[in-house]
Amino acid sequence: MRRAVHLAVVLPALYVCTLPGAGGDGAALSIGGGPPGGVRDTGRATPTEYGDCGPGGIQEAGLQGQVPAAEQASGASKQGARCNLRLVGENDIRNRGANFQLGWYRDCAYVGSVGARDLQTAGGDELDGVAVIDVADPERPKLATIVRAPSGVSQHEAVEVNEARGMLVVETGGLSAQFVDVYDVSKDCRNPLFKGRYDAGKPLFHGMVVSDDGRTVYATDYTGMGNATQEVMHVIDVSDMSNPKLLMKWDPTMETPAKPYGIHDLEISADGNRAYLGAVDPSATVGALIAGPPSNTGPTMVVLDTSDIQARRPNPDPEVVSEVSVPNFGHTEQRATIDGTPFVISSGETPFRGADNCPWAWGNLIDISDERNPKVVSELKLEVNEQGNCGTVGPDDAVYSIHYVGVDDELDTSLVFYTYYTGGVRIFDVRDPENPKEVGYFHPSPVPSTVHPPTPLQAGDFQSPEWDSATSDIRYLPDERQLWFVSIGRGFQVLELTGRAAEAVASDAKAKLRIPRQKRAKVLRKGKLKVRARCTDECELALKSKLEGRRAGKRTLELGAGERKRSSIKLSGRAKRRLVGEGSVRAKVSGKVRDPATGEVIGRVKAKPRKLK
Repeated sequence: MRRAVHLAVVLPALYVCTLPGAGGDGAALSIGGGPPGGVRDTGRATPTEYGDCGPGGIQEAGLQGQVPAAEQASGASKQGARCNLRLVGENDIRNRGANFQLGWYRDCAYVGSVGARDLQTAGGDELDGVAVIDVADPERPKLATIVRAPSGVSQHEAVEVNEARGMLVVETGGLSAQFVDVYDVSKDCRNPLFKGRYDAGKPLFHGMVVSDDGRTVYATDYTGMGNATQEVMHVIDVSDMSNPKLLMKWDPTMETPAKPYGIHDLEISADGNRAYLGAVDPSATVGALIAGPPSNTGPTMVVLDTSDIQARRPNPDPEVVSEVSVPNFGHTEQRATIDGTPFVISSGETPFRGADNCPWAWGNLIDISDERNPKVVSELKLEVNEQGNCGTVGPDDAVYSIHYVGVDDELDTSLVFYTYYTGGVRIFDVRDPENPKEVGYFHPSPVPSTVHPPTPLQAGDFQSPEWDSATSDIRYLPDERQLWFVSIGRGFQVLELTGRAAEAVASDAKAKLRIPRQKRAKVLRKGKLKVRARCTDECELALKSKLEGRRAGKRTLELGAGERKRSSIKLSGRAKRRLVGEGSVRAKVSGKVRDPATGEVIGRVKAKPRKLK
């Protein structure tokens, strides 16, 4: 085994956090040195720039991210809160509750479940499994079906889709899953076709990611229990969906020096040659779930060379490139590019209720342009995460922990989106990565009760009649300026950016696009949808159209400076069939604005929808 290079970037605070004690009774346990009761605070919350919060805004009543106990007691918290985000549509998945993770492909969303069933490998009821949501009309998302695995009913945090191959991959079995199930969604995203299963032989996996080329699944063990058998990460070849095969097992104890830790979740670089691991010292989890003195000694984010795996070399030998230590154990990693510089957005997690866990966990922007010397540039955190505010937020009996993350564009990142448990959905403007600012938030309105209520074992993954928890990955649709997410109680939701959040991703090209009035019958006869476009400067517009929320056709237009152009987009045969019949048909056109000289995307453009009558 070759010797790895280990370089840690350490913030000037020790790693300390609290987790519930054995049996989920909420007793505080300290991890690492420092004061009991939480992660040591290293700085102030991210500044805000909300403006007037946009149309229909309902501002938070307390600190940034807070749902105050007084608001809960009065019932005021039941209206939720929103700033520069508007609810477009939602589906509560038959009020099943226990909704947790989100994957997506084309106009379909895949919602995994968590809760009492998450320790089972069989059984459950008709609401258990992966809910498939048809989001062709984002104002009215529809439940298409609920997919149940051959055995096992809960996916917890592991729902992934490879868009290149149209492949849905889920872990089945809950907190520690035994199975990785593979589905083909390429032909009909509303009806996943089961193809194959990888069996680890025992409950093990918690996190997972699929490489961009869709050939490799990395399934991980967050507990660190796999260190004993050196299998904290299984690398699985899914080139043949029907026959997933183990390529290798990797564990940090194989490295020199050996450092036993679990991997909660991870990110893979676009070329597949690097993995960014969210590391969890095993004592953090063992102390929480079994009891015993915890002592964190491991890193938070690890850069791993996976080029041997990507190239399918014989006897692959991944190598640790570098390590980063920050005041949270590793959870979620997200790649991003800010002003041409590559970043990893690394997040912690403390998913438990109550003052003993304050100040919970937050995110970090990590510059990886020198991958052997990663640099923590700034934190993404809320006022509820400041150590000095623990006395104020403790009585809320809430979970103010960061969770999953998304960005508006991995190659040109302006906005970072987070689900933040009780803190809802949060939006950070990171165009100045050393000085980020929060520009929006959304607290979903809670529901009184759900069919599948939380259980003591899931006391952290929680909703209440006074607040709901936002938990999932976030999908951003740039042309619509919409995002998808899941909350435990309310289910699947679509939001739209408004106000300051929308301004951060506004087009700089001053392109304008319009769908003129036109008869539905004429559009059907000619098979073309008319558009009008204009650019202030020379530009190229890569346009795509939709009819009733479904893809209809594409067209690229080149315009000179100040030129106004009348054109049309040819419709597909399937799209034309949507024009047959009575009533109106809603048409949408949007697209990217490119610099014709370089091909660089310099903005986006969107026409006001038009009803074809």
